[in-house]
Amino acid sequence: MDSTRTLLLCLALLASCSAPAPQTMGPSSTEASSTKASSTEASSTKASSTEASSTEASSTEASSTKASSPRAGRLRATLTPHKRELVVGEPVHLTYTLFNDSEAHVQFVEGGNQRNRLGRFDDYAVRVLRSDGSALEVISSEPNFGGISFSPTIAGGQSFVHELFLPLWVAMPGVGTYTVRSERTFITRLAAQERWHGETGEKTTLVAEAQITIIAANNKALGEVIAGLGRAMFKKESASRTQAWQSMGAIADPRVIPHYRRAMESMQYEMVSSALNALATFDDDSALATIAMATKLDGSKLVGEFARPELAETLASNLRVHAAQTLSASPHSGAMPLLLKMAKDANPGVRLTVLHALASKRPTDAKRQITAFTRDGSKMVRDEATRYLAEF
Repeated sequence: MDSTRTLLLCLALLASCSAPAPQTMGPSSTEASSTKASSTEASSTKASSTEASSTEASSTEASSTKASSPRAGRLRATLTPHKRELVVGEPVHLTYTLFNDSEAHVQFVEGGNQRNRLGRFDDYAVRVLRSDGSALEVISSEPNFGGISFSPTIAGGQSFVHELFLPLWVAMPGVGTYTVRSERTFITRLAAQERWHGETGEKTTLVAEAQITIIAANNKALGEVIAGLGRAMFKKESASRTQAWQSMGAIADPRVIPHYRRAMESMQYEMVSSALNALATFDDDSALATIAMATKLDGSKLVGEFARPELAETLASNLRVHAAQTLSASPHSGAMPLLLKMAKDANPGVRLTVLHALASKRPTDAKRQITAFTRDGSKMVRDEATRYLAEF
């Protein structure tokens, strides 16, 4: 009896101890958090138990606000632009660094609000101020559906890094000197083993600022920026490649188009998809010709990690849908005729995109072409065509 009772007590003690909770990472999106900056805005912790190390920006740190707490440690934040002087039309990334100046391991909540139209982490609350103190209008990210949150740990004396892309917050301004400010309230606690998503904890508000200067438009200088980004877009190192793609996508200059054509010619799924995203806004013959390359894709043409036989056809089909959507959004006068050539595509998603474009743009003979879709092999397409005809 004694030995049995001892065994039961041991089992009860073991059951009361909780194992370390697994780290939950945010989804891949325009602005996401991860150990290494592998998506639009990425976050990482240096020398912590839950996150891998990250390299700090080499430029001088900007101003920061410190906050101390006997329970949550001493925290401070800095904001460092990747470039301090820009030409008009050039986008910029900034590195937000959260330092733990205490000896304690501090845990905080990251994410939970990045599932929005822009994929940005809204709790960083970026504002851009003119020299007279007035603020630029902030781009709305609505609708916001929350998002996955996680709880990184910053070891004593170490830091956490999150990359911010300024065009996600404001339209890049004209000539002048500007203050970029991020005010964020962190929910923090001393690090523990159990799972935690900020249900309890201390609130710590930090303000970090940095200055950027934008000089007059310079065709040669912007061309050099585009060329540099074009080289970085095809690097193997994921963080710089992701930031280059993001920056290139924010530049409305036709000199970016040859770089997207190179991406299209690579026939790698992610590059083709990213190129299609970027080309939708260009009213340019070369942009239209590049989009056309994706309208007849089949699985045999894809290369790279997604070119496995069991995936290739599905992914090629998805890219044709993407190409159709890009043509539908394109301002080029030749986009609609090219889209109509996809009306008999094997993927009903492509045909549905053609149908939607016919109904919204109402080109000549739209009613006859919509009527043809009432005989489509897909019930979804037939039903939509019938609904549209009732609106004529």
